[in-house]
Amino acid sequence: MTKRIPLLVLSTLLLVSCGSNGSSNASGYTETIPAPSTSMDSVPVELVSISKDEYRNKTLGGLLGHMAGFLSGYEFVWDGPMPRIMMPDSWFKFCYGPYAGNFENYDPGGGPAETNPYNRLKNTGLKGEKEVASDDDYHLDIFAQTIMNEYGFTSKAITDAWYDYKVYDWGGGNDAMALINKNRMLAPYTGKIESGNRYGWCTEAYIENETLGMDAGGMPNVAVNLTDTFASNVGYYDSIIWAKFYSACYSIAYFDNDVYSIIEKAKKAMPKGSWPRQMFDIAKKAYEDNPHDMETAAWTVVNARRNLYRLDNIQCDPSVNGGFAILSLLYAGNNYMNACKYSSLMGFDGDCTAATVTSILGIINGFKKGNPEYQTINDSFYHDGEGTYYNDQNYTTRIGNVEKYGLHIKLDDIVDLYVKNFETLLAMNGGTMDDNNYYVPVSDLKEDSSVSFPNNDGENRNLENWQTNGNGTFTNIEDTVLDNIHAGSFGFKLVNGGQTSAFHHFNNLRAGSYYRVSTYVKTNPEAVVLIYANDGTNPEQTMSFANCSNLLNKEFIFKATSNSMDVGFKFGLTSKNGDTLYFDDFFVEEIDYTVLSKVESSTMPMATGSITKPIAMPSNYREGEEVVLRFKFAQKTGGTVTVGVYRNNALYGSVLASNTGYSLTTLSSYIDVPYVFEKSTDYVKLSFDGLKIAFGEIDVIKKVSYQFR
Repeated sequence: MTKRIPLLVLSTLLLVSCGSNGSSNASGYTETIPAPSTSMDSVPVELVSISKDEYRNKTLGGLLGHMAGFLSGYEFVWDGPMPRIMMPDSWFKFCYGPYAGNFENYDPGGGPAETNPYNRLKNTGLKGEKEVASDDDYHLDIFAQTIMNEYGFTSKAITDAWYDYKVYDWGGGNDAMALINKNRMLAPYTGKIESGNRYGWCTEAYIENETLGMDAGGMPNVAVNLTDTFASNVGYYDSIIWAKFYSACYSIAYFDNDVYSIIEKAKKAMPKGSWPRQMFDIAKKAYEDNPHDMETAAWTVVNARRNLYRLDNIQCDPSVNGGFAILSLLYAGNNYMNACKYSSLMGFDGDCTAATVTSILGIINGFKKGNPEYQTINDSFYHDGEGTYYNDQNYTTRIGNVEKYGLHIKLDDIVDLYVKNFETLLAMNGGTMDDNNYYVPVSDLKEDSSVSFPNNDGENRNLENWQTNGNGTFTNIEDTVLDNIHAGSFGFKLVNGGQTSAFHHFNNLRAGSYYRVSTYVKTNPEAVVLIYANDGTNPEQTMSFANCSNLLNKEFIFKATSNSMDVGFKFGLTSKNGDTLYFDDFFVEEIDYTVLSKVESSTMPMATGSITKPIAMPSNYREGEEVVLRFKFAQKTGGTVTVGVYRNNALYGSVLASNTGYSLTTLSSYIDVPYVFEKSTDYVKLSFDGLKIAFGEIDVIKKVSYQFR
């Protein structure tokens, strides 16, 4: 049971990066750096006790619920050319769906049940009992526990662990592994379109990371930050937003036993203006309009579906599946078996949806005799604590390197890792424990810091809330095949007629605060474009990009020098009349931008092949903390350059340097390196294979979790 301690404090919940517990003050709360503005302020924290036995049992319930949902759910069922929505009730058999070898109603393919690779409830001869075999729905969730326990919580920890263990994964994880094998690339670069990750849009970012909320029960801000780091290794965009929402649900469920309350609290993880937030609202309204007609509500969600760049199977659409998860939870309420049933049968990627939904109810209820699910789960694969996870070396998705990781892992040992990592994060974030209880700094999620405006994605089918300087042409375009826009059916096209610009005029910024733009762009090969912020008085702030022949994500951080600023795009000086920019999904968020130390404040000479700089550990740096080394740079090689990062002569990882355009003095962008110091002064080398890159300022900044990726 839980007990609330009458202590209310203000604390910024931070995720320190590795095994260090950080520095604590006399009250036991981790010291933190104050946020710069009201919207970024700390959240109220209340110490709440929960017994160690109860926390572990809830975690066990979450893990077993995740697997039970997967074993019950139906995915990719078609009705001719369209997805089938709402399978018959008779198809539902708890823990005995297609991925448990029941092909009575639907066979994913692969032959008879005894040899069908999609049968993931395996009898391997281990004590004669069936065990749950590896699947992309949870193998990375499980592996993340080893990463945090053995390597830490940083981008480098993920890269090193993946490199050592050789992960086998579908989609974005498969491409991330290739990038790590080739270049030891660091997240979030591994999940980006620009790195060559073809499937970063896909479901892996959320289906493989949402149980990170079980490492941070009652601390949803910690869960969201953790999820941002791990999910961005395999993907970007909407799937990461859904991952943060789900992990927040998991975290909140430890201290809230009502699903309606849980999803409303977790909704803050979805920034205003994002498509997941809109789909959440669509699903909720569909439920309210059809409280006794789940099929109509499900079709309402499906009919709201929109296109997504590179999506090649509509049943993997992250936001339709997210809408189905919301519907399943709303219609089921707090009923475990109904939640599993509805999510299993609703359609699209139903096995993954059922895993997520059932796991939330598993945390709420724990895994206890008398629960309606207890006996079936116990008889199917838990076996009174003797049940195991089978890291199937003959299946496409597995943790990898079976000799190093193991082939059969006890489920209880996996739960113990979750609990151990929770205890580490608890200590990092101001919690304590005694022999029998945890004292958790329970909080709400921070408020949404997005600065949204209608038509930031062009879906209004007009130019509302956008302006231009009058040169060239600026149009709202339809593109249903998504050659030139990123999501939905509409975006923007700007054609140069002489330094043509298109911008949104903000009048709701906070002077002195920092903001981050995330958008998707495409240009013709010769075009050079700047993202800019201008208040009409102070010097204009810019970053540049060039030669984006495919849609790429671009990010721009600026300081609000006034509450009223124009923020948008303009063509560079050398761009020709007729040069074209396509852009879509123009998101802006306020961020906590804290410079911990300045390394270089003046322009450096051109570097050929590499640069090396001594970088001192900031005075307020905590051991093991992940920060960001921010390098201002310019390069005009014509494409994106992979940059190797070396720490004290040893390979640390790699990042990307985009093409910034024709000038190495007037155009620039930034390389952000997720970084952990090894010594009081590290020698950091950037290597770029004989190419020429000009560098400017270098700052060490505090790592933050961005809302848009």
